[in-house]
Amino acid sequence: MEPSINSDLHDGVDLTRYHFEDLGWFPHTTGVSDQPQAAIALRSAPNPFGSSTTVSFDLERAGGAELGIYDLTGRLVKRLVGRHFAAGRHAATWDGADAGGLRAPAGVYLCRLKLGDRTEMRHLVLID
Repeated sequence: MEPSINSDLHDGVDLTRYHFEDLGWFPHTTGVSDQPQAAIALRSAPNPFGSSTTVSFDLERAGGAELGIYDLTGRLVKRLVGRHFAAGRHAATWDGADAGGLRAPAGVYLCRLKLGDRTEMRHLVLID
């Protein structure tokens, strides 16, 4: 016997997807773009890391970019950069600390680079 779901308890709104879209994890897509996308190459080394890691990225075109470190719940741990960049290679270092300067606990973090409507992410592993 399958459990029944009371329609009064569910309004059909998927709040989970809304929150992840807000974080940029599910970009809004409306079809194939007529304009070519700018290339974003996001890397980090070393990874896993103990004291610090350097996150580097290559931008094919100039533009505003935001680079942040997030925990797995989607909470911003530290914003590394947020400004306009020229085309080319750029880098930022994360020392394993949060925005308040306290050492973040060991674990898996997400490094998110947002460039206009494009987002790229990589996993970072912080070890003790």
